[in-house]
Amino acid sequence: MSIDVEELKSAWGHPLFRVGEYLYCVDKSKGERLYCRCIRGKSDNCGARAIVDKVDFEIAVLRAIEEIFPMAEIRGCNFHFTQALWRKVQHEGLSGLYGSDPALERYIKGVMALSLVPLHRLDDAWLEVEAESPGVGFVGHEKLVRFKDYFIRTWMDNDTIFPRSLWNHHGNLGVRTTNHLEGWHSSLNKKIKSAHVNIYELISHLKKEEHDQRLQRVLLDAGNPPRPPKRKYKILND
Repeated sequence: MSIDVEELKSAWGHPLFRVGEYLYCVDKSKGERLYCRCIRGKSDNCGARAIVDKVDFEIAVLRAIEEIFPMAEIRGCNFHFTQALWRKVQHEGLSGLYGSDPALERYIKGVMALSLVPLHRLDDAWLEVEAESPGVGFVGHEKLVRFKDYFIRTWMDNDTIFPRSLWNHHGNLGVRTTNHLEGWHSSLNKKIKSAHVNIYELISHLKKEEHDQRLQRVLLDAGNPPRPPKRKYKILND
């Protein structure tokens, strides 16, 4: 039986401030029902009780977490947040102007940085960023207006499907992205070296991953400090 590696889903946790995987599942489907099964497996089989869940902004995942862990604090991946904004910049044809217009570049970066502003100051911060926006004389003014409308409608309005608390990371001293998860999947793909793999070979790889994770947990329990973050990330956090 051949498995598409892209069909592999994994649920992760943060024991002792170190990221580690809890659960693997393979399924061709997507959607809320599948994610509910995965999250229930994380809860029932691993004893995991979500307090904070880091996710991308897939609506089916958000609804599944809310169903299984109604009291969980859900935060979206900050990388996916800024990536969504940048895709809109590209979609509106502003990316070419971004590199040549300092005012536009400063404005877009300011919008992206709103995820790090205290929630109670978000409206004021948005007005401050908006005050520095390129004016009517800007060559891409109409495109920029459409970008602003998108940002307000999708991320700022009170009735948006992505509430501010979902994408705001002020005060979050832990991970702000799901890049560690995507990095793990990328690493596994390189080890397997094939887009399609026999299921028994995949299980063999996952058993080795589990063994490595258990070993890391033993070391942490024995008092070994977790691997320190790279210097550039430490500077950003400070």
